[in-house]
Amino acid sequence: MRDIAMRDTWKKIALALGSAILVGVIACGASAQGIVYVSEMDKDSEIYVVAPDSGDSAPVSRRPSSLESGPRWSPDGKRIAFVSAASSASAGAGNLDIFVVSIDGGEDVRRLASQSGNEEAPLWTADGGRVAYVAEVDGQSDVYVVALESENDAEGRPARITTTGAEEFLGDWSPDGEWLVFSQRGNVDTQGLWLRNPNGVDLLRLTGENDLAPVWSPDGDAIAFVRNVEGNRDIYLLQPKDDDWREPVKIEPLIASPEADHSPAWAPDGDTLVYVSERDGNPEIYVYETDEDDPPQRLTRNEVEDSQPVWSPDGNRIAFVSVLHGESDIFAMDADGSNQQRLTHNDVKDHSPDW
Repeated sequence: MRDIAMRDTWKKIALALGSAILVGVIACGASAQGIVYVSEMDKDSEIYVVAPDSGDSAPVSRRPSSLESGPRWSPDGKRIAFVSAASSASAGAGNLDIFVVSIDGGEDVRRLASQSGNEEAPLWTADGGRVAYVAEVDGQSDVYVVALESENDAEGRPARITTTGAEEFLGDWSPDGEWLVFSQRGNVDTQGLWLRNPNGVDLLRLTGENDLAPVWSPDGDAIAFVRNVEGNRDIYLLQPKDDDWREPVKIEPLIASPEADHSPAWAPDGDTLVYVSERDGNPEIYVYETDEDDPPQRLTRNEVEDSQPVWSPDGNRIAFVSVLHGESDIFAMDADGSNQQRLTHNDVKDHSPDW
């Protein structure tokens, strides 16, 4: 009994220290908030936050789970949405559910929605008031939206907003929260990019090709996406006619090479895209100024895979994943590729960053 009590005491101390580090990681404000990521450090996938300057890491939650994934910061930097397997003692055990944790040094972890099937890919609206996700219910994958009643209340009533019957993958919210863009896989009658207005009835088909990974520009004037043609991926741009997405859209190639270009992410300025290109024989990080005629700029130069680039909230830095030291680690660099810094130093996989 004494050993059990001592073990529980040390667990509480460890959790307290982790919370203190976590508070310190994000205490400098939104521009310097920590990078949330997934680590397999404890022999299962858990959510951590790492300080972009010091490299100090702390776990976000220590739920009895074998799988956590897909972490996403809320726009105000005070909450994190993520995917986790339900504990064996809970209802729906074994399913993937969406959770929200408040970053306040406590253990406030709440299930956002719990349905009969798996829930994945949480996406916040720009105002932090709603989260969209994909849920598989009765063998069908559809997009759902749930409203958060208040900052600390993650209990809402999910609304199913698609019923197409095709396999769906979430892309992005429009900056004004009016539209959700998502992709569908399947036959020529369903594949492509689609828009759904969660507040209304409109469902619009934007493209009819094998298109995926759509991301909205911060000003709402364009959508960058990846088009897969005969196994090669290039980055394209969608723009509405007369600022109305209900009208026919303009589609044009933006970044193309004989090798794959993919994983686009807009900088906060709305003019710059960071992405991954395999044109040099292995995946490297590039940036492209969409409002200029200059060629893309290569930021990483090595012989290993660099991937999953994300911008800091102020647009001055980029976090990414590299396997330079064997297993994948989280790195950060300035927007021009300088001041590269390895943030995690593990012999396990660290991945899926969000800043």
